[in-house]
Amino acid sequence: MRSYNTSYLKDIEGYKMPVVLTVNPATKTDTGYWRLSSIPSNLMFIRVRTNTWNLYLVDSVVDYYTKHFKVPVILTFMAYFNKKIPWRHKKKYTYRKRTLNSYWAITTKAWKKIMKRYEDNILVYSCGEIEGEKGSTKCRYCGNCLREYFATMERIRNGN
Repeated sequence: MRSYNTSYLKDIEGYKMPVVLTVNPATKTDTGYWRLSSIPSNLMFIRVRTNTWNLYLVDSVVDYYTKHFKVPVILTFMAYFNKKIPWRHKKKYTYRKRTLNSYWAITTKAWKKIMKRYEDNILVYSCGEIEGEKGSTKCRYCGNCLREYFATMERIRNGN
């Protein structure tokens, strides 16, 4: 059992195993550099590295992949050690221990507000169950990767 993660759009089907396409935060979101024109059968899901100041990008990715292709999108909330959080967003982050080390990580309140944007879209998930000080980023509480891995393996086996 293995899967791959890439942010490179070319030759995803060449991996022959399930692949996660990661969309990284960007300053220019209108370039569409994250858009696949067709969906390979081994694409597990789209992972969007999310923060409170790239929601235009997140909205665009969610709209493109869930509405047009029915591909799941999983939001991975960024934590920062050295990066300066924009001053307008500072109150949405708290310095706390996240997994093993301390980082500036999103608050539960800010996480809930972002997830509420997508509450009616059954194809949008959060990496981890609840983010912020009330939650955990540990994989054992999530299951998104396992669910999508096995769904993707079925598509590969069935040639869909």
